[in-house]
Amino acid sequence: MNWKGVALLLILVLTGCMKDDKPDDIAMRTILVYMVGDNSLSSFTYKNLQSIVEGAEHSSIETCNLLVYIDALDAAPKLYKIEKNSKGKADSVLVVTYKEQNSVDEEVMRSVIETVYSAYPAEEKGLFLWSHGTAWLPSDITNYLKSFGQDGAADMEMTDLKDALPGRYDYIVFDACYMASVEVVYELKDKADYIIGSSTEIIGDGFPYSDIIPILLSGQSLEERLISASTFFYNHYDHLVGYNRTGNISLVRTAYLNDLATTCRQILYGTYEEERMIDPSKFGLDLQALEYLTYPYTDSYLYDFGDFLSQFEENGKISLDETVLYKATTPTAYFDGPKTAMEIQTYSGLSVYIPQKRHAAMNEWYRCLAWYKAVYE
Repeated sequence: MNWKGVALLLILVLTGCMKDDKPDDIAMRTILVYMVGDNSLSSFTYKNLQSIVEGAEHSSIETCNLLVYIDALDAAPKLYKIEKNSKGKADSVLVVTYKEQNSVDEEVMRSVIETVYSAYPAEEKGLFLWSHGTAWLPSDITNYLKSFGQDGAADMEMTDLKDALPGRYDYIVFDACYMASVEVVYELKDKADYIIGSSTEIIGDGFPYSDIIPILLSGQSLEERLISASTFFYNHYDHLVGYNRTGNISLVRTAYLNDLATTCRQILYGTYEEERMIDPSKFGLDLQALEYLTYPYTDSYLYDFGDFLSQFEENGKISLDETVLYKATTPTAYFDGPKTAMEIQTYSGLSVYIPQKRHAAMNEWYRCLAWYKAVYE
């Protein structure tokens, strides 16, 4: 076989046989969709795989690599490569069947992703991360919070996800709820040039891959393709009806996040002087007046970032236009927990956690994040 790299050879030995189809030349693009579906989303994994295949059939994939890793419920994880046959018909070709493994384990994720991009090198690398998600929130706050990913009872914290991603990507797309938060994109700013995600929930159908894959494999510039894909996501959900008409999307340029953190730090320090943890009751922040981006139970941990910053205009106004390249939301957001929809009046493209002294345990975990260290320390 013509495989290169010890890591790839090790995976072949441990997990089964890979087809010897590695291209000799570097491709234009490699896209990997990493699906962690060993959970309540399992039924959507193969539906999305079929949607990806449909999208590939209407794309020029001959010079590109399109791969899908699926870990579904009660099934061994598998890696597929989407290819066209001599008649131009696209199909998913099984590349590897792995032994049962925890797909949100840091070492497992790193090994799979690193091996794929080593075996299928390209000038441009795109990565989809598909699963449950709850922004940066630690997985042990309540039973329904999973941070990113869920494989059985195992979850992945945001700091672990950062460490699990080898190298840097041209873009990362989160097909998972709540991942367009300022804390998430700042944590991953050195992992990708662009990050796409939603600040609220994404219904189980997820991204409309049959239409988005052709966009991502088109001849437009990278930025044009990402804007077009984000726009299509929004239009797709905005044209649905009832509870299905729910969805917001954001495209973030990570190059501007350091400047955003610096400006935010200056504004908060100007307001709170030596106070490093914001207590809304002490400093006059009315949380009830802010835009919720989680359903408001006793506490809503995620608020609209732009709405939060608007409280400090006397100290200077932050523009998110350079950071958030594209954003759009349907008029309402559907929340599966209470199975109800809530009107979205303000959408800046990012959510934010507001530290409060009554949330001591949450605040302590928040100190681990790069955003906290850049803004509050």
